[in-house]
Amino acid sequence: MRGLAIILAATATCLLAAQPAPALPARDMDPLAREFAYCVGRLSATMEHQWLLSDPASDLTERQRGAMISLLETVSPPDQGGAR
Repeated sequence: MRGLAIILAATATCLLAAQPAPALPARDMDPLAREFAYCVGRLSATMEHQWLLSDPASDLTERQRGAMISLLETVSPPDQGGAR
């Protein structure tokens, strides 16, 4: 009976821990800057994945990400600081 209690407690803990985190409140951001920020995030994730797989395409992705960061910094107001 003790084993069943442990399994039920572990299952309940896992179910509670698996709940999604609440989203951060959206800041007032220019729609164009938001799109560039999304692209920077996606390129960052792609680059990390390519690094893990030792994919030679990661160099190209890194350059594309750098260019997208430059675009984001260009369209972002000075008080928002861009991607860095």
